[in-house]
Amino acid sequence: MAGKEKDPEKKKEAGQRGYNKLKDVPMFVAVVMDENPNPMTREEDYAATSALIQNFSLLAWEQGIGMIWETYGMIHSTEFREALGVNPGEKIVGSLHVGYPDMIPTPRPRKSIEQLLTVMN
Repeated sequence: MAGKEKDPEKKKEAGQRGYNKLKDVPMFVAVVMDENPNPMTREEDYAATSALIQNFSLLAWEQGIGMIWETYGMIHSTEFREALGVNPGEKIVGSLHVGYPDMIPTPRPRKSIEQLLTVMN
């Protein structure tokens, strides 16, 4: 967050906001996948990894464990990748924030499936 700011004071404030957002998260899970040299396989692997994260999230919430899937710009930084031990040829798909929530938010209104799905005969 702080990297985008030019003003030193704003940079410090942005960094503090980012730190405050993350410091109380009980557990982080970094999801890393191998990047297959074949573009089609790599795309399928990314989709499968994303589905795994979604299924893990649904299972966690079903068990009363909160989980949020985040992807930050820092997942591409050399320092962050080295700190996690991510090698060249590996992709960080996301950072999962996991913990028991103080409260469960009310679900937001959603469009019906009929509004989103087009069936073609």
